[in-house]
Amino acid sequence: MPELTRQLRAHGVQLPSHAWPDIHALRQDKLAGMAAFATGPASPSLRYCMEVAPDAVLAGAETTMQSPGGSVGCSPAATAALWQKTGSPGALAYLDALSCRSADGGAPEVHPMEAFEISWSLYHLGRAGLLPSCTVIHLRALAGELDRRGWVGFSREFPVPEADTTAMTINLLPHLGRDVVPALGLLLRYEADDHFFHYPGERGASVSVNARLLEAFNHSPGGYAAQRRKLIGFLRDTRTADGYWLDKWHVSPYYATAHVSFALSGSVSGGPGLDATRRWLIETQHADGSWGIDGGQPEETAYAILALDALAGPRSPIPSRTAAAAHRYLVPFLDAAPHDFAELWLGKSLFTPTAVVQSAVIAATHLSRPCRTPASGGQGSGRESGGAGRYGTGAGRQ
Repeated sequence: MPELTRQLRAHGVQLPSHAWPDIHALRQDKLAGMAAFATGPASPSLRYCMEVAPDAVLAGAETTMQSPGGSVGCSPAATAALWQKTGSPGALAYLDALSCRSADGGAPEVHPMEAFEISWSLYHLGRAGLLPSCTVIHLRALAGELDRRGWVGFSREFPVPEADTTAMTINLLPHLGRDVVPALGLLLRYEADDHFFHYPGERGASVSVNARLLEAFNHSPGGYAAQRRKLIGFLRDTRTADGYWLDKWHVSPYYATAHVSFALSGSVSGGPGLDATRRWLIETQHADGSWGIDGGQPEETAYAILALDALAGPRSPIPSRTAAAAHRYLVPFLDAAPHDFAELWLGKSLFTPTAVVQSAVIAATHLSRPCRTPASGGQGSGRESGGAGRYGTGAGRQ
């Protein structure tokens, strides 16, 4: 906003001269953080926000931040800024390729983000026991990236270590039959005083990222007890009075609440009680079987079911009416087009990672089907009483 208003004033638009002092102060704080990382390889904010960074902060570092595919921070906006400043052929080729793929002339929030889309999608399907054997190629690719660099970014084109996709990849390793524990030490580089950060220089902590790391450390509760206590304390302190969570990467509380439920339900001990969370989930279902903060949405409904499944146990199964109503609501969205899903993810703009949303809907539809018996083990296992593990073979069909 400060940069856009500066440009408007430069074009003669009359605006209050001293408006929005809090936002301008926030900008100065962020620019200071950008400058701190401008000279090294770890400059996520600068890469991602080049279009609003002043020239003094960039100081000739534009081309050093360009990825092999031509983008800056996998951001079309930042890449357009690079092209405007330098005329980079690689930047123009990246923008041209996006233009050719666009149906309406617009550009996506981020591109590419293949590791994020693949890992989140496989994770959702895995929670429902729906991973077909053909996904092993993707699992091996993610694991290979982890082995090669010691971290996994949301894209290979974004060369900055980040905790979120790294932790998600670690949480997928059991599907390859790999021991998770040797990889957990890779997450310690993201540890701060009272939480774990997503990127170097991050200003505000993410609830979902900290939940993801707790889920990873739960694989070795004794070996990383101090880290687990820190993460549990952070999640306890960020929970609302009604028992749900909010996150900076997603509009809906159902996203954050689901991922915290995955992590805390798998904790051996020390986590806050989740009875209030379960009640909130059940009580906020709409009459048509959906969930959503502004009417029902398939994505939010999917997260609510996935959360309830994670919290389910012999004494607290998902109520049959709750599951049946959700199933009826979700089934029509199994064949939904991308534009049928609301834009609920937060970045520079709202956006929808379609594959991620579709995978959540598929998993939740499967977990809420009427013929399913309550999980005997709880904790989001996706298991059925008397079944052969994670739904056995051929379970990828709905």
